[in-house]
Amino acid sequence: MRIEPFKDVRKRLKASDKLEYNTKDSLGDGSLGVESVFIMATENEAIEWILKGLEGFRFQSKLTGFKRNKTLEPLLVPSYKNSHKSNKTFVISHYDFERLSKYIESYDEDILLVSSGINRADLGFSTLQKIQQKMRDEASVSLEIKGNMPKLKPQNALHSMDRFFHTPLLELEKFVPCEDSITHFKDFMLSGDGLSEAIIKEMNKAVKELTQSKQTKSIDELKKEFEKGKISLDEYTEQIQAKPTQRVEKHSYVITAELAKHYYSPMVLESYKDSAIHINYAISERSEIEFLEDLQKYLQDSKNAFKDYEWCFSKIVETKDSIFIPYFDTQSQEQRKFYPDFIFWLKHKQSGDYKIIFVDPKGLSFEANARDKLQGFKEVFCNKTLDFQGLDIEVDLYYYNKESNVPKDFSGYVVSRVCDILKKNCD
Repeated sequence: MRIEPFKDVRKRLKASDKLEYNTKDSLGDGSLGVESVFIMATENEAIEWILKGLEGFRFQSKLTGFKRNKTLEPLLVPSYKNSHKSNKTFVISHYDFERLSKYIESYDEDILLVSSGINRADLGFSTLQKIQQKMRDEASVSLEIKGNMPKLKPQNALHSMDRFFHTPLLELEKFVPCEDSITHFKDFMLSGDGLSEAIIKEMNKAVKELTQSKQTKSIDELKKEFEKGKISLDEYTEQIQAKPTQRVEKHSYVITAELAKHYYSPMVLESYKDSAIHINYAISERSEIEFLEDLQKYLQDSKNAFKDYEWCFSKIVETKDSIFIPYFDTQSQEQRKFYPDFIFWLKHKQSGDYKIIFVDPKGLSFEANARDKLQGFKEVFCNKTLDFQGLDIEVDLYYYNKESNVPKDFSGYVVSRVCDILKKNCD
């Protein structure tokens, strides 16, 4: 039986690129014993009880009825290709380099290369030469010895370093229409110990009804029209009473069609943790939900800057969707993929200016990782002419964060209000 090391982490811990390097490294090989569980029983009754228990874990059903919203075309996303560039300088601690040197010296060179498991023509010989050059205290741009924190195991170091030097870096090739870049809404699944046929029908019915309900003006918009004399009291009352339901709460989840500009409708938010029912890909992070609440509140303002644009936005799910920004993780020393939580597409109604804005509403507690992601964004998109079939494109990235203590080098890339995303005066 396979067990997830963390919620929604589908791969084994060591193979997962979703978790931070330090998290994976600190747990190490100890995770293997709990990721695979072998259950042995000698009595038929015990086996039957175990199988029934596992069946409860496996019981799940698809949540269907979600509809793709047609709000703006084209919806463009970046497409990447392998460049001719690769990583140049591998950073290794004094502790790791000393252990690695002793490990290399203890082996015959040919045996070391054959046992390294490197699937390349030279079996990693070019990488070994770089290490040996540093071992002889010769000047080298390939290795930098820095700090004293242990990160590498000597027996795996040659393989890791060879991959570092020979993995081509991704670079922006072009922009392409979104098409199948966002697919998570097609695979919402209900699961949990408390799941029943009645709940499955109830949740699917809620999605279907919200999808079919017609979008109308908000209560605040109707109130302002009444105050300005555009509609009578009878018209105001009639439209309020006729307003279809845009939001329902069921079994610890909010299913809402209130944000009509979202890529698909309705959206699924987790209002509180309930182990009895689980919906994969639901928006559950508090920071993301707060951002959506702020966005909805801002859109109710008649002077909101979004009114100047045709626009659309979507949630991005790291494990399912294919919209990302490549970056170099200085902790794990490997190229990784940064999946911002949201992407916005905007086309100005007057000028036709086209913008793609990535928004990541998380804290900056992992400051180094956030800095690496920002650097990756700059290398891919900044100081370049970006276009699609003659349409100029501007790409921005913002960390949505309400903390006042923001590092100086994040200036211009951290916002605390929705209106700041469009570089508008919020007052």
